[in-house]
Order: sequence, then structure tokens, then C-alpha cells
Amino acid sequence: MNEKILIVCSKSHIDLAREYKDYYKIGVERGCLDLIKAGLPINYAVGDFDSVSEDEFKEIEAYSDELVRFPAAKDLIDGEIAIQYAVSRKPQEVVFIADGSRIDMTIAAVGLVAEYDVILRNDDNYCYLLKEGNNFVPYKEGYKYISFLSFDKSLVNIRGFLYNAENLAVSWKSVNATSNEFVDKVGGNVEVFSGQTLAFYCN
Repeated sequence: MNEKILIVCSKSHIDLAREYKDYYKIGVERGCLDLIKAGLPINYAVGDFDSVSEDEFKEIEAYSDELVRFPAAKDLIDGEIAIQYAVSRKPQEVVFIADGSRIDMTIAAVGLVAEYDVILRNDDNYCYLLKEGNNFVPYKEGYKYISFLSFDKSLVNIRGFLYNAENLAVSWKSVNATSNEFVDKVGGNVEVFSGQTLAFYCN
């Protein structure tokens, strides 16, 4: 399917109406309010909604084509429930907006990128999963740094950036592939031989 899906879990300064107008839109908890503020319809609202007031919940209901409410005590966090629903639609792309104010939730969100191959965005970061083989990593306006990390352990070649490396072992505990930079706003190549490698654009 050529459908692209946007999942909004939290407030951001991203121009949702400009960048994601044509996406299928999923609101998670207070992320629904950010979609409403942007003047965008909510195709699917999901969560336990324990972080919104009764009036806010009624507003979310009014703006949503479909709303599914889960109990507060459950096996999955609301964001993962939303991602599982999005992936079940077999889309071309899933963009997941979640802020980075809590380190535990940030790590969880990055874990969801690795598990479901979705794109994570917030005001300061853009993260996605590289494929095995050669990956062109383009320059993106607004981000100064590019880093590469792995939840398990990966082996990569990094070429075309300010700092390059051959047969580099990358893991979550290593910092040898962090805080790299683009050259001439072009992009570089990362060849992944093994393991899951995540690319992080950061300010």
C-alpha cells in the first residue's frame, strides 16, 4: 500500500499541517490535541486517555473518525499499540512523533524504531533504521549532527562524512559513531554488514 501514516504522541513545534497533510493520522493521548491544534482530522485516536481532562476527551471524540480506548493497566504502552495498528495497515511509511523529555520513554521510543522500522521525530531529533547493505544517508536541513547506534551490535563502513571508518563495530554502549557531521550538506554512505543500525539526526 502507498499509504503513509503519521502517529502523534506528544506536542511539538513541527508544522504538521505542512509536512503531513496527506498522511493517515493517528493521535495518541495528548498527541490528539496537537493534531486538533494543527487543524487536522484524526483518522484514528487511541490510548487510555488518562492524561487528558473530560472536556479534552470529548473534543478528541468529536474530531476523531474512530476512537479506541484502552484501560490504563495494559501490557503495551499507548505508542506501541498505535504503531502495531499502523503497521497492520501495511503502509509505505510510518512517522512517529514523540518528545524526548523523559529518558526512559525516549529509550522506549528508539526501541520501537528498531522493532517496527518506523521513523521517530521530535523537535530536536530524527531517527530511523538503516537497511542491511549500502545506505545513502542524505543531509537534512536543520540538523547539525548525525550519529549511528545499535541495540545489539552491528558492523559498518561509514564514508562521505566528516569522520569515516571501515569495519567499525557499533553498539548501544559505544560512542565511536556518534556526533558525526555532514560535509557540504550532501550526505554520506553507511554500509551495514550485520546487526540493526540506527541513524540519528540531531541538533
